[in-house]
Amino acid sequence: MSLLSLPKRLIQRLGNLYAREIGRREYLAQEFLGINERSVEYRFAFEHLTQACPRTVLDVGTGRTALPHLMRSCGFLVTAMDNIKDYWPSAMVNRHYHVLDDDILKPKISGPFDFLTCISTLEHIRDHARAMRNMLSLLKPGGRLVVTFPYNEKTYVENVYALPGSIGADKYPFMTQVFSRRGVEKDERARAIEEIEVEKLRQDQEDETRIIWSSARNKIKEILELVKDPIFFERNGDDDEGGGGRTSRATTEWTRTGRWHARRDSNPQPADPKSAALSN
Repeated sequence: MSLLSLPKRLIQRLGNLYAREIGRREYLAQEFLGINERSVEYRFAFEHLTQACPRTVLDVGTGRTALPHLMRSCGFLVTAMDNIKDYWPSAMVNRHYHVLDDDILKPKISGPFDFLTCISTLEHIRDHARAMRNMLSLLKPGGRLVVTFPYNEKTYVENVYALPGSIGADKYPFMTQVFSRRGVEKDERARAIEEIEVEKLRQDQEDETRIIWSSARNKIKEILELVKDPIFFERNGDDDEGGGGRTSRATTEWTRTGRWHARRDSNPQPADPKSAALSN
């Protein structure tokens, strides 16, 4: 054992003891204060993760939460970021996951990612429209962005903690917006982009439908051609039973290419009187 390994093992042991003690104290200090919205928000996020099955995920505004760790435990490759030095007064430390100190208003991180989560963060960002644009720019084409925030159908609130009678003004130094229908409506640029995407989707659907119908029509036409030339015996010569006429037999075959085709025998065979009579 080298001399350098001793301090390393000692530091590791002290760190583990500290982490266990913090966990024990938090466990003993538990107090039921009611159920918050996180269960609803996490359910919403994980439903979309289950649907999308992404490979790479970026969590914006992680804070002290264990969300990135939970997502990583599901197998996703997770990156977490938060504006630690500017937003958090005492330089927040997340003991569940490594969080990059990065600002979504001017991100240094480069994408693209398959999936982005932003859970109860957008309402704390004054320039939320810019934050949304930057998050979308970090997504791969066809990627998915999951955002949760306080919402009121009719009234936008710039900061709920500034309202008269608010009980969180002394506890939460940051602003918390409540978005409304008017705030989430699209501007002209967003509507134009959406209309272009919808038109592209419509054209793709029309092309796909046209290809399917064309293929179906060709198949039906092919089957109808076969119906006109089934397995049959064509009489040649006298119609009397037992006549000495000869026939040319047409048969059908299923080839390895999966297509029906008719094959007419090159060598005529003597007619079977009974079969010939049935064909009359």
